[in-house]
Amino acid sequence: MPSPIATHIPDILKEHIEELAFLWGQRQSAVRDPNYTIRELTQLEERITAHLQGVLAVGDIALPLLEDALGGDDPSMIFAAAYALLHAKNPTAVARVRDSFAHAEGPVLAALRDALAQAPFSPGVAPYRELFHAGPAPVGAAAATVLAFHSALEPTIPQIHRLLQHEDPSVRITGWRLVSYLGVPLEAKTYAAAMRDEDPGVRRAALYAGAWSGQPGVLAVCRKLAAEPSLENLDALELFAILGTPDDARSIAALATNAALGPPRFRLLGTYGHPALMDLVLTPENGGEPDEFEAEFQEEVTLPDPDVAQRHWKLVKPVFQQACRLRRGFDVGGALTPEVFGALDMESRWEILLRARFQGKWSGSPLRLEQFPQGRSTEAST
Repeated sequence: MPSPIATHIPDILKEHIEELAFLWGQRQSAVRDPNYTIRELTQLEERITAHLQGVLAVGDIALPLLEDALGGDDPSMIFAAAYALLHAKNPTAVARVRDSFAHAEGPVLAALRDALAQAPFSPGVAPYRELFHAGPAPVGAAAATVLAFHSALEPTIPQIHRLLQHEDPSVRITGWRLVSYLGVPLEAKTYAAAMRDEDPGVRRAALYAGAWSGQPGVLAVCRKLAAEPSLENLDALELFAILGTPDDARSIAALATNAALGPPRFRLLGTYGHPALMDLVLTPENGGEPDEFEAEFQEEVTLPDPDVAQRHWKLVKPVFQQACRLRRGFDVGGALTPEVFGALDMESRWEILLRARFQGKWSGSPLRLEQFPQGRSTEAST
């Protein structure tokens, strides 16, 4: 760490570390949040960087506080401490982070994995390759993720299968995420086996890995599950709405009218975004009368007026009815200009790029969409 350039106030230093921990938690969800645009994500990332610089500005004075946080039990504070220590590039502190990572479990392991993945890589890849090859399976899988983020992982198919077949579902999930990140070519039977996994997280990870890897069978699986829908396979129905073609409109409409799926079924309509289904979105349930919950809070909130919405749609329908997929008032069914892509929310951007990757129109991966910073990186385009 450099020498401090000014006298520090201990409470302010602690606040920098706590804010770094809190804001990183916000950032983790913001990268796929419909309430964030790339501009707002950039502002969040700039705040993270500012608090990091606030910690680094006091030099070695920060080390005791950071090392105490690193040894604690709060994953968010452990992330902040490790992230700052790795940026400080103090050899002793970096070694402590690496040692903590090698012996970590559960949420603490995930926090240290994220810090190592997003911070400068020092002193090199060798210790993490050793952990990948010979460490405990959860640590090895986490080490593989760290290596992937630093473009230092080229796993063999047997190494990937070792993760996918491990008894720990968290290791299997990490294995499938690595398939997503790296586009590892796997046989269809490997995906089929994952779809029979007893753990829903594994099934979801495998399905999305197939989508990111451009496996054509993924859409067929989603269509099959949509024919017999349940809340248990809601993740697959969401992916169906993301990847579905205009020919799937009838199936999506059937899902939207299936009361057994509850309120999430309406989200599928928004994700699919076909203007032909707008009437289903605008048709009020219960004849437009508020239900018991809505009635209780009717004086405190303003409920959407379906009549106003229907009149507005009637006015703008001629403009949008030729589109095959709408998001935020934009036709996103074809090539997008940088201006339109920049105006979309982060969830819409993520879905557009997933669809483009599945269709072979984008060469990126979800790893690229998770790397820090997003806001200052080159605009992804389809």
